[in-house]
Amino acid sequence: MLPGPNAGTLAAAFGAPAGTPGVEVVAGTGHAVVVVSAYLVAFCVLGGWLLHRRDIV
Repeated sequence: MLPGPNAGTLAAAFGAPAGTPGVEVVAGTGHAVVVVSAYLVAFCVLGGWLLHRRDIV
């Protein structure tokens, strides 16, 4: 569920060269897409909430 291994899996799915540090298939591609997308959405929502709370109000 951590973003690092899943990002490495996505990099491997996109054809990263063999031997690239941190790039190996440790999860399925579909699982990696879901995890990385969930992190992206969560941090965008958190950033938007913090922006609204600190700068707009």
